[in-house]
Amino acid sequence: MLLALSALLGMHWCAAAAPGQDGSFCNLGRSPNAIAVITETGRSDLVSADAKQWQGGGVTVTTSARRDGLEVELSAPGLAVKHLELHWKAELAPDWKYMGDAWERAYGDLEWKPLDPERIMPWYFLASNGQLTHGYGVKTGAAALCRWTADAGGITLNADVRSGGGGVQLGQRKLAVATVLCRRGTAGETAFAAAQAFCKLMSPNPRLAKQPVYGLNDWYCSYHNDTAEEFLKNAAYVVSLAPKNAPRPFAVVDDGWQVKNERWGTNSPGPWNRTNPKSSMTTAPRKSPAAGVSR
Repeated sequence: MLLALSALLGMHWCAAAAPGQDGSFCNLGRSPNAIAVITETGRSDLVSADAKQWQGGGVTVTTSARRDGLEVELSAPGLAVKHLELHWKAELAPDWKYMGDAWERAYGDLEWKPLDPERIMPWYFLASNGQLTHGYGVKTGAAALCRWTADAGGITLNADVRSGGGGVQLGQRKLAVATVLCRRGTAGETAFAAAQAFCKLMSPNPRLAKQPVYGLNDWYCSYHNDTAEEFLKNAAYVVSLAPKNAPRPFAVVDDGWQVKNERWGTNSPGPWNRTNPKSSMTTAPRKSPAAGVSR
């Protein structure tokens, strides 16, 4: 399923529609209304004569509307670039609810919330009124950490292109920063169905496992109180549940194996250079006789 972006490419404002029409959707397939760049030396607002190539402060950002999204490219010879900010003007409805993703994974904290200009939404976000659900985001494989903010005046994409904490130094190279996508919701679909469809757009070529992946992570049964003996026992139990001709399960030793940090407690950030006595497997058998558990 591909986005039909061309119908609105000439628009420069996502405004309210006439009565009876849906004006809640902001098309991000068009060039932004403003682009700014943050380098090691400061911030510059770029200008554009054709809404395609934006320049200023020795930086050039090119936005190209394609069938599958808006491609954003960065060129900055001689400069170290940290962030790009792309802003689309829009009249976002304050009575809609918005939900963003998480940088790593969700910890039970993903929820629909009212419009909040301070809220950072990594990678993509959804907007819904309970009947329609629109999606805005970037394709997977972006060369930047991308986050979104939204307020009554529009939608902003911040693309973090830093390298090792410092600004990226491209020299004469050009960086394909990201491909911006959006999806207009359809009447009658659930928010879950809309999110699922949009995620397929953002990841058209997912790296799927060739076989089922399953197993044990000891955090979810022992938290940081596991021992070497208990871990091997639990691993053997998982093996006993697996079909004999199926792919073998994995077993992960999670947080708690490291030496205790007196400042932070048992659930600590390290040091990660040695195990604590209860988690040491140096004297544990290389193979559990219970059910073929090996390490």
